[in-house]
Amino acid sequence: MLRGVLVSCGIIVVFLLVLLGAVRLFGAETYDRLMNRIAADPEAPAPTAEDKALHESLFIADLHADTLKWNRDLLERNGQGHVDLPRLVEGNVALQAFTIVTQSPLPYGSRERYQNDEKCVSGGSVDMAALLAASQGRPAFSTRERAINQIERLKNAIERSRQGEGPELRLIRNVDDLRQLMADRQAGTQVVGAVMGIEGGHWVGNSPNDLQRVEEDMQELFDLGVRQLAPNHRFDNALSGSGKAASVTV
Repeated sequence: MLRGVLVSCGIIVVFLLVLLGAVRLFGAETYDRLMNRIAADPEAPAPTAEDKALHESLFIADLHADTLKWNRDLLERNGQGHVDLPRLVEGNVALQAFTIVTQSPLPYGSRERYQNDEKCVSGGSVDMAALLAASQGRPAFSTRERAINQIERLKNAIERSRQGEGPELRLIRNVDDLRQLMADRQAGTQVVGAVMGIEGGHWVGNSPNDLQRVEEDMQELFDLGVRQLAPNHRFDNALSGSGKAASVTV
């Protein structure tokens, strides 16, 4: 038992040192390119004219993208990752959910669990989101501040898109905004709606028995424009439990 824990800790330490060395040597942008490479499937069938016509007729909504945690300009075509405004327009995406990652602990477990994809995750493990944020000059010690930083990045891109001559990126806050988005797209306007979501409200509810603080934290997120919330993301927190948490018997 003890040997397994020591081996797991050793692996994590070595991985962390290698990662920190790579980020320090090459920078967060190079790390982004390594982690989020674009690769076409050479065996994918080519869409027919009928396929393309159907695709263009649809209102397409994508409900997950971690784009905001990377230092990319959403208004420019990027050579890594999957989401930016030019490619959303080309792909006929009408509504994109930007899901905000604030904490991403390294999983741990035995070799058998890794092979079976049964990885335990603890909120006290090494936080890769914090390390990435630190390497980019963003808030590294507060999950709340990391969330707000990403919210502000999206709002900055939205404002710049409104001032430019290209497609518009528009924040969707309510059903009236959504209806207007649909009407504008039907009229031929190049506009993509953006919905903000949180992957894990890890700072919400951390004051025991303080329901007023929970309400204040949730109201803050709502006022900032967040309309999706996953209470947890892969590990337990004060709001709820997770199926991948270290407390779960696998």
